[in-house]
Amino acid sequence: MKLSKKQANLIEKEMRRLENSKSVSKRELRLYMQLPMPCGHAVGNLLTCDKPPWGCVICNSKRR
Repeated sequence: MKLSKKQANLIEKEMRRLENSKSVSKRELRLYMQLPMPCGHAVGNLLTCDKPPWGCVICNSKRR
């Protein structure tokens, strides 16, 4: 299942919040980046571009 744009935006928003939080350690951020997104791939595979493509790097690289 590919990520919807809404899901990708919510995941990126949380990632940015954690990055900017002074109370979150680098270790905690690294652990967050390993959690699975709804597509099943780790958050670290999220594309954070302003323009398409957006979503999961792995899902977007699969041929349709």
